[in-house]
Amino acid sequence: MSIRQAAVAGLFYPAQATELQHDISDLFLQSESLSATEKVGKTPAPQTPPCALIVPHAGYCYSGIIAACAYSQLKPWAKNIHKVAILGPSHRVALQGMALSKATFFQTPLGDIAIDVKTQDTLMQLCSSLQYQDQAHAYEHSLEVHLPFLQQLLADFSLIPIVVGDCEAEAVKLVIQTLWKEKILVIISSDLSHFLAYESANKKDKNTITHILQMHHTLHGEQACGCRPINGLLLAAEEQQIKINLLAYANSGDSKLDNQINNADTAMAERKKQVVGYGAFSLYQ
Repeated sequence: MSIRQAAVAGLFYPAQATELQHDISDLFLQSESLSATEKVGKTPAPQTPPCALIVPHAGYCYSGIIAACAYSQLKPWAKNIHKVAILGPSHRVALQGMALSKATFFQTPLGDIAIDVKTQDTLMQLCSSLQYQDQAHAYEHSLEVHLPFLQQLLADFSLIPIVVGDCEAEAVKLVIQTLWKEKILVIISSDLSHFLAYESANKKDKNTITHILQMHHTLHGEQACGCRPINGLLLAAEEQQIKINLLAYANSGDSKLDNQINNADTAMAERKKQVVGYGAFSLYQ
């Protein structure tokens, strides 16, 4: 048995299980009553479960509410979701293609999640862009931050974790379509613009969101750090006539980090000089 240990517990989210469970529950509550700035209008709940979500991967204090908006879509279907694949960008390793892990479990403060080894082996046989590379997973946060949300929502599930590096959209599409054939939920992990001033970020992200909703699968890194898995997802969705909804948008300048400190207005203004954008989307047939 090989366990991939949690790398960003205590950094991106709480390291203590009780605190983590409390924070996730609170994020779900907050996601139900977002301000007009953050919420992009309620979309009718689809009558079928989502086949994919696009979810941000920053620290919970920044993007957690937007992530909760995405994961709320799973609540009516949670008991029927038993396998989840997460595709996220590589932040720490220069990676060609996509990386699977040889670990048999991924660990978080909420426990161990079994890796779906059988599905990974199937994917390896179908797609030459895939490789086993644990180094790409060891310190990667873009997959890990989603796991506690899933553990709190789903009774029991196995995981297919995929770090995406420099990779063609066609290869990612092949992987996603294979996962969909097996009725596996696909999570695409991505933030939007990085380190722009608040208003510039809003403008750029609005344009990126339009491209995503129109199924344009030519996004680049300045629009979204997870542009490669998003492009593959949109290519797969377009071919299969899958619909997409925007659930929520905000950026790190909208977070309420400064409410409890002195000179909150000054601190907020300073933080809005460089922000990161976060969007939540659902895809369904």
